[in-house]
Amino acid sequence: IESTDRLSTLVNNVLNISKIDNHKISIDKSDFNLAEQIREAILSLESEWVTKNIDFDIDLEEITINNDKNLLYNDWINLIGNAIKFSKDNGKVIISLTKKDNIAVVKIKDFGCGISKEDLPYIFDKFYQADKSHSVKGNGLGLTLVKKILTLVSGSVSANSDETGTEFVVTLGN
Repeated sequence: IESTDRLSTLVNNVLNISKIDNHKISIDKSDFNLAEQIREAILSLESEWVTKNIDFDIDLEEITINNDKNLLYNDWINLIGNAIKFSKDNGKVIISLTKKDNIAVVKIKDFGCGISKEDLPYIFDKFYQADKSHSVKGNGLGLTLVKKILTLVSGSVSANSDETGTEFVVTLGN
């Protein structure tokens, strides 16, 4: 079942990236509460963070945006899922949402192993995995998809990392 799930995720990610690259994906914008969507993503990953006993520090400003709700939900699942995956057991993940000059800013920070300065420039490349030992499950497509979706919906993503963990910063205009 686990192998089937991984294969299914890989196939879905490859298909979604292909659709975006070939302009075969349409953007369906609507107004929605971004904070609520992020909370829903966290709850949908409950089995993962409960298993690792991850504590969350969540500070979400209630912000309504007009964007593609389904595409962005995929990004939160990827980014929060990665924060959980790379956190140590009994670790912590910090998630914040603020608005500045009509721009929504989401920050997702884990306190895991971090990403080396050598690997950081490549983490959004297809099939790139900073974990050369492959001790952590993944296929190297999640962050590629995150970046492509954000580019498609006029957003951006960046990452900062050191040995104390990694922080992803997502910006979305309204």
